[in-house]
This record gives sequence, C-alpha cells and structure tokens, in this order.
Amino acid sequence: MTESLFTGPGEVLLAPETWGDIVPIQLDGQTPWNVGKHAFLASTPGVKRTAKSQGFGKALFSGEGLFVQQVTGQGTMWVTSLGAIFQRTLQPGEQWIVDNGHLVAWTAGYKVERVDAGGLFSTSHTDEGLVCR
Repeated sequence: MTESLFTGPGEVLLAPETWGDIVPIQLDGQTPWNVGKHAFLASTPGVKRTAKSQGFGKALFSGEGLFVQQVTGQGTMWVTSLGAIFQRTLQPGEQWIVDNGHLVAWTAGYKVERVDAGGLFSTSHTDEGLVCR
C-alpha cells in the first residue's frame, strides 16, 4: 500500500484510474470499513489503512485476494470504482447478493460469504459461480 502525503497550501485534484465514480465516506472513529481491491483512492490524515486477512476460502472465491484493506479512524476517505457506485444500507436480517469483484466498500459489521450462483453449467461457462452475500 503505497501512499503520497500532500501538505498545503495548495490544491489536489483526484481522478479514478478508469471511468467511474468517486464517493466520499465519512469515518466516525468507531466503525471500521473494509475496502475492495483497487477501490481506495485517498483520505484525510486521521484515517488509517491496514491489510486484513479474510481467510483462504473467501480469498479463493471472492475475487478480492487473501487480504482486504481495513480502514479505521476519523475523517474522510474517498473510494472509486469502474463505473457508477450504488450505495445501499442493509437493515438487520436483510441480505443482498453482489457479484464477485463489484463490492467497493462495506462496514466491518456486515457478513460477507460465498454462495453458489447456479448449477454446474452456470459455474463452468459464465465464470460467475460464486457471489458475495
């Protein structure tokens, strides 16, 4: 995780690597966030980023790898994606199925697990056999 620190006065302009959204997320100092591969863009100085192991099973099938970025602290972080970002707040007990590789950021309180997306044909021919829940 390579970072650059910019100190003012002056301006800094941000852009995603590819066409897509940039979304600010306010961190309250209490709630850790997990950030998907390549989604973290920038943050204010009160924000700390570390690598968190997600276990071998999730690493193998989630599309995120063995580690995810965990972001803590107080301040603002900006995340980016390839394409538009849709934000959704889940209510207690509510489940939402997201295709692998499209989860940008989520609070650490959410449980993300692998599920089978379909039968043998779906798994072997569409390359979308597992999703995150």
